[in-house]
Parts: sequence; structure tokens; C-alpha cells
Amino acid sequence: MSFTIPSKQKALLVPERFAPWAITEIDVPSPGEGEVLVRSEVVGLNPADWGMQKFDFLKLKYPAILGLEAVGTVVKLGEGVTSLAVGDVMCVYSLFHHKFVPTDYPVLARLHPGSNWTGYPTFRQYNIAVAELTSKVTFFASATCWVYIY
Repeated sequence: MSFTIPSKQKALLVPERFAPWAITEIDVPSPGEGEVLVRSEVVGLNPADWGMQKFDFLKLKYPAILGLEAVGTVVKLGEGVTSLAVGDVMCVYSLFHHKFVPTDYPVLARLHPGSNWTGYPTFRQYNIAVAELTSKVTFFASATCWVYIY
């Protein structure tokens, strides 16, 4: 199974502090070692996302792409990934300030452009996920990942 991956994608962001949400176009990232690229099928918008936009309690750098979770289809594997396959459906969780994530994961050293989140926010069409920190699911079971159809 293979997928055509575009070079650009749409993302939902907050352009400046307390501003309304806006849609923009950004590059589609490539997965690094131990990561997968996931095409979003459903994305969660929860109170924490709304609170970050409305109250800026994390003191974000702007423009900021937010999003804590999504469910999607694996479309590309990074080097060394053997636990997942292209076509698998999985939950994706943003990796920012997560106390259970080991600090030696290479992805945690990255800074998403326009944000001070460590890792990858999910309000975009294609997301990066650390293979070891993901869950394979069915679309039917994805409701247990606390996501809603967007």
C-alpha cells in the first residue's frame, strides 16, 4: 500500500496572542528515525486547546499551531520503525511537556516553527508521531482516543 503525500498541507493556527483561529498552508514534515507520518482523519479540539487560544496560559510563541490528539492513517515510516506499517490506523498524541516521555527521544529536541511546543501539534493534515508512543486502533474504536470528526 502506498499513498501520495503532498508537499504542502493546511493547518489551523492562532496567528497572534488571543486572535481567532486561522487556516494556513505549511510544509508536510518527513518522519525521522523512530517516527511515522500520519494523515489525519479525525482531530480532537478539547478545552485545553481552547484555553491556550483564549487565555494563552502556556505563553506560546506566535503564530502557534495547537492540537493535542488525532487519529489517522500511517502514510510513511521513518528509519527503524518496525512496530507499524503503512496503512495502519493509529492515535497520535502531541509530545509537549509530557512527563512520561523519555527526554532522550530525538523528537523532543525539535522546536516546531512558530511555537514553543516540544514535538508536533495535531491541528494539521499530516502529523509526525513517535512510533513507540502510539496506539493502533480501528476508526470505530477511535472514539476512545477522545477525538471528534472535524
